[in-house]
Amino acid sequence: MFDVKVSDIIWTVICFMLFTLIVNKLLLKPVLSHIDARKRRLEAASLRALEAEQAAEEAERRRREEEEKREAARMDELEARVKRAEREAEAELEELKERLEKESEAEKAGLEKLGAEAEAALQSSMTAFEEAFAEKLDSAWKD
Repeated sequence: MFDVKVSDIIWTVICFMLFTLIVNKLLLKPVLSHIDARKRRLEAASLRALEAEQAAEEAERRRREEEEKREAARMDELEARVKRAEREAEAELEELKERLEKESEAEKAGLEKLGAEAEAALQSSMTAFEEAFAEKLDSAWKD
């Protein structure tokens, strides 16, 4: 059926080897080198992305720390203001208490003086009334 010659097999093998060599030189090596170059670029890009992500995380961490420091400073300032306001309010309250005590003592002294004056006026009125009444009685007994 088929008549296969050794020379045909040798030429087929030689042609196949030449074809393989040419394909390897012209197609396979450039494609593989292109794939390797692309793989290196992807790895480099992946590494840069990882570094950028780490830098972003570090920046976010620093930002949060700074925000926490600012918030702590704000809270300290507010606490100081509150304490200062409390001290001022306590001082003002003590001052008001002292002033009220002085005013109440002055009013008490004034009321005592008024009471004494009223009592003296009442006493003098009573004395004058008694004298007038006594005169009226005397004049009524004499008549």
